Amino acid sequence: MGPAATRSPSTPPSRARARRSRSTGGAGSDTLNGPSSDSTWTVDGVGSGTVGGVHFGGFEHLVGAAGNKDDFIVTQTGSVGSVNGGAGGYDTVAALGTFASVVSTITGSDSGTIQRDADTLIYSGMEPTTLSGGGGVLTVNLGPATTSVTIHDDPTANQFLVTPNDGEEQTITSAGSVTSLTINAHSGVTTTFILHAVRLGVHRDDPSGR
Repeated sequence: MGPAATRSPSTPPSRARARRSRSTGGAGSDTLNGPSSDSTWTVDGVGSGTVGGVHFGGFEHLVGAAGNKDDFIVTQTGSVGSVNGGAGGYDTVAALGTFASVVSTITGSDSGTIQRDADTLIYSGMEPTTLSGGGGVLTVNLGPATTSVTIHDDPTANQFLVTPNDGEEQTITSAGSVTSLTINAHSGVTTTFILHAVRLGVHRDDPSGR
């Protein structure tokens, strides 16, 4: 079964229906629901891309099926309002490309936002996330339930991991290009930072060096 489109009341039915080889959203806020089989979603345009052999365009929200594996890949040229992995299963999101600034904000145990320069992606129902460090400046904002975070090496070359005790593990690619990594604890939460088998420079803003 292929992807199915839903639409806001302002969208003409003829433009929102799913077709065998192409699904197109219209005006308003459009959602594309993915197939029940394990699927890779490639978003390489504004609200457009491919899933399950179907090209889609004009969608603001993408939703994977329940109980399967959905991998959402948003490329350098891709942009979409939100992605949702669906209930259960094992779902991932990767925001790739080279940007001046990438900011990942964890908002819950399986949700957050990824801001690449001026573009913001909202995600939910995800397990790990992947971020590109190609632009050099990377920020991770920890969630309200995160009390510890480990920064450690990854077996894959040129990658490292930021693993909070609550929230999605962040895989950082193009690690050799990262010039600045900032990890912010949530306001009012006492958080333990653990560096393990990864070479990172540590900068203190406190002039006393405490």
